[in-house]
Amino acid sequence: MYIEQAEYIAKGGTITDSTTFWKLEYKAEKEIDQRTFNRLKNQAIPDEVKYLMVELIDYMYSSGDYDGRVSSFNNDGLSITYDTNKSKNEPITELIDTYLANVVVNDKKLLYRGVYADESK
Repeated sequence: MYIEQAEYIAKGGTITDSTTFWKLEYKAEKEIDQRTFNRLKNQAIPDEVKYLMVELIDYMYSSGDYDGRVSSFNNDGLSITYDTNKSKNEPITELIDTYLANVVVNDKKLLYRGVYADESK
């Protein structure tokens, strides 16, 4: 967990419903983990990441990106269509790039696309 709900609200977050918050917190954390190659696991979370979490959670909530990207639903015969449009991820990618561009944790740049020697395990 990268941010608690109380800290999220203190940093300007707007979601007060705990179920919605935890669902989005987990999803935002996974987006960050994917882009940082899990370099934040078992680390002290820097403030840049916490502010990024506030932005990501609020963006996902406002864009309706917390319901699995269902683009259409038909109850007559149960037909569900999921939106696979990658352009919805562009704002998330831009936020991550903006907040974490030069953030270093344990002498490792979070967004470095290469492999550090101790990560090759």
